[in-house]
Amino acid sequence: MCFWAPKAFLTISAYDFVIEEFNAAPASSRITSLPVSEMRHGNAAPIHLQGNLRIDRSGPITSDMIYVPFYEGRLKFFANGTQFFDSDTQKYWQSGLRIPDALIPLPKTDGKQPPDISFSIESQGIGSVTLSKIYFGQDAALAVFAQREFGLQSIHPGLASPTLLILIRHQPEIQIIT
Repeated sequence: MCFWAPKAFLTISAYDFVIEEFNAAPASSRITSLPVSEMRHGNAAPIHLQGNLRIDRSGPITSDMIYVPFYEGRLKFFANGTQFFDSDTQKYWQSGLRIPDALIPLPKTDGKQPPDISFSIESQGIGSVTLSKIYFGQDAALAVFAQREFGLQSIHPGLASPTLLILIRHQPEIQIIT
């Protein structure tokens, strides 16, 4: 849970709108704020969250992408009940030291009525689920943030070893007095 904390402070400035809460599904009026994180304890059943995104229906959606800065678990998105993204089948390069993000193309619509968009996320492995705020926007604008995150996440592990070696090399010798 604390592994995604630094990403919670990311600033994404170019987007059409952001989803900061969702209605827990099915047919619930309970509103949950994003980011959300839940952890399974002991032999408890796997965590499964699903929800309907509250999208302004007063005008057409001009966005063509969804950006999820961080998530943990198997993430799926649906438009009018039809799945258009599954994190297990659309894998991006991931290392064990990288917190996954997703840049997801929205399915094409007629432009008149925005689709009903819902999601589900379920725990895998260690039994925790985490989901950030969900950003809608244009491909060119959101891709900049996704590429920046990929670069930063890829560089950090590579810099850890040289930094450690420099610190060890420049430490004064420790003398043990007996």
